[in-house]
Amino acid sequence: MCGIFAIVDYRNSRPAHSWGQIVDKALDEMSHRGPDGSGMQILNIPNTPNLALGHVRLSIIDLARGAQPMPNEDGSVWISYNGETYNHVDLRRELERRGHLFRTRCDTEALVHGYEEWATDLPLHLRGMGAFVIWDDRKKRLFAARDRLGIKPIYYAWTGRTFVCASEIKAILATGLIAPELDREALREYLCIGYTASDRTLFRHIRKLLPGHRLVLADGRLRIDRYWTPRAGRAVSCQADEEELAAELCEKLAESVRLRLMADVPLGVFLSGGLDSSAIAALAARTVDRPLKTFSVGFDDPRYSELSYARTVAQFIDSEHHEVVVSREEFWSLLPKAIWHEDEPITFPSSIPLYVVARLAREHVKVVLTGEGSDELFGGYDKYWATLWNARYGRLWWQTVPRALQRTVRKVLEGALPTGIPLFRALAHTFLFYEPDFRSFALENFWRAIPAPTRRRLGQATNGRAFGPMEELWCRCDAGDLLQKLLLLDQQTYLVELLMKQDQMSMAASIESRVPFLDHELVEFANALPSELKVRGRSGKHILKRAVSRLLPAEILERRKMGFPTPIRTWFVKAGKRVGRELLRNELVQELFRPNVIDEIVEEHVSRRADHSITLWVLTNLALWHEIFFQNRAPAELSRGDLVRCLAATGS
Repeated sequence: MCGIFAIVDYRNSRPAHSWGQIVDKALDEMSHRGPDGSGMQILNIPNTPNLALGHVRLSIIDLARGAQPMPNEDGSVWISYNGETYNHVDLRRELERRGHLFRTRCDTEALVHGYEEWATDLPLHLRGMGAFVIWDDRKKRLFAARDRLGIKPIYYAWTGRTFVCASEIKAILATGLIAPELDREALREYLCIGYTASDRTLFRHIRKLLPGHRLVLADGRLRIDRYWTPRAGRAVSCQADEEELAAELCEKLAESVRLRLMADVPLGVFLSGGLDSSAIAALAARTVDRPLKTFSVGFDDPRYSELSYARTVAQFIDSEHHEVVVSREEFWSLLPKAIWHEDEPITFPSSIPLYVVARLAREHVKVVLTGEGSDELFGGYDKYWATLWNARYGRLWWQTVPRALQRTVRKVLEGALPTGIPLFRALAHTFLFYEPDFRSFALENFWRAIPAPTRRRLGQATNGRAFGPMEELWCRCDAGDLLQKLLLLDQQTYLVELLMKQDQMSMAASIESRVPFLDHELVEFANALPSELKVRGRSGKHILKRAVSRLLPAEILERRKMGFPTPIRTWFVKAGKRVGRELLRNELVQELFRPNVIDEIVEEHVSRRADHSITLWVLTNLALWHEIFFQNRAPAELSRGDLVRCLAATGS
């Protein structure tokens, strides 16, 4: 995998050597993405836009001849590409029939000639993952696109005169052309859901190109449109019975795995011991001609470790298995570095163990397959069946019980929550606690990070505006039932954030990750399956379990999903009140939140009267992110600082 970079400047005011210095700085910030080589191409022609393309390369296919930026034959088209195109051999055959000449075996060259043939419709012909930027010198046009599901990222900034884009935000900031400035609107979204579901980032002038979108910059005008959208599709229940559909799903997944084993370097699989990664590992083991390498990570606390399940699968498929254990001290000491790699506060605590297992895998392979995407296709999260339950049984409550009584019950429950009584915690996720609108009983219930009552206490009431992008997607969704709409919503929001984590943490270790469940043809097939084949009662992924039932041991098929848990709740309890004191030293935290409330939240958590682990996680990440990107403090320095040291300490 690689890192891409581009600048287009309409001011035409800089000499060529200054652009070279700027590109060098940007590429240095992304050197971990491409340790095998780097390159740039600068066009500095009077009366035309200045252009600079940059690229850092992790060599996977055609190791000797795949250097980028890569031109066509006459140098009129240049590309910088981060990704893999699994149908590039078929594309090559088609393009050769149309008269195009190839000089390499690299899939990047298929995109160069594909652009010559199909122009901005190129993404519609690609089967794979990636983000690319193409400069068309004849038309003086820059064209960029991101893969359908958002497996690989691309960020950009446009001032009206200067355009900059890159695989990582830090590369854009390194140019000095865009100053870091907090986006307050995006911050509200982050505090509410833990990430941004829109194209915003926490940096005011930097946006992300959304999945399935393409961008054209020409004549000083920027145009962005969507070329692909996940849709429910036509249900296939009338065409085949459940057994036939399960068999077809297994065939399609096997084909997707086979395609993603394409490489000129060693490959492996991240194996958690859950259904998804285990299915990928089992199919890969049947395809390769030597023992498959598998990699697992766990914690030294067995309550939060799935290593025993991973070992069971590894033994069952006879893989060459490797594992690593993350301690509390290592987890917290790596957090600042992980935030630097992700460019924004970390949403998922599992980012840290993901980086650790990627670092382990890099000692043996350059490419890994992972299990991301299955839950969002087949209804694997508990929030799906719980939302269906609330919608079904809440209707009677909302329609028959007087509104005044409903409000009284919600007020009583909200006041009782800090007691930590399990019954109240369970009731807080039922219709008794929420209004009948989708934002309340679904989004505020299961899609939020900091709960609304806590946000209000902290002085950061969002008044629902932070859910705006998700609600817009919800309203545009044309699925036939509630479950399918929930899945499509997550495919365009939550999954995108998961994939960003997967990309940044694997690339931090200079390793490429591939996601077989997110082959777009497999996604379209899965989205057309009836909802009753996905969630039944309190169990999800029914059809997937049936599809891979002959590939895995029964204990893996029947085990309850853990979802890569981390012990942060216990760790925040042990860290005690020192966490609150250290958090309040950060000027952004002091500006945004009520100090006395932070003290109260820490006290409630330490005394186990309430679980505020997510809130404390969000605030800790926000403080460290601000120190790194706005106070210019190095991650290594923060790892030795008081906040991280008190979190990493073994005592209380």
